[in-house]
Amino acid sequence: MEGAAHRLSHHQDDRLLARTGSVFLENGKRIHPTQKPLDLFTELVGVHSRPGDLVVDPFLGSGTTAVAAVESERKFYGGDIDHHYVQEARRRVQG
Repeated sequence: MEGAAHRLSHHQDDRLLARTGSVFLENGKRIHPTQKPLDLFTELVGVHSRPGDLVVDPFLGSGTTAVAAVESERKFYGGDIDHHYVQEARRRVQG
């Protein structure tokens, strides 16, 4: 469906893909052109929420916020207009 937002949700029992450094790389390249460092988003999630809280990201991109939320024991819900990025984020979070 063109123009529709695609969604990703996460529950604690899903696995995470391994990552390289602070920015997840796929074949040595960033998944998304504006991909942010995981360490930064882990800190932001930790400061602005508590374990068990729901973290929402309406601009999912490569899923860095999702990974930070999951690693910090938060629930996650996110979406993006580009299905490709939702699939990449899902792969990062679910393994």
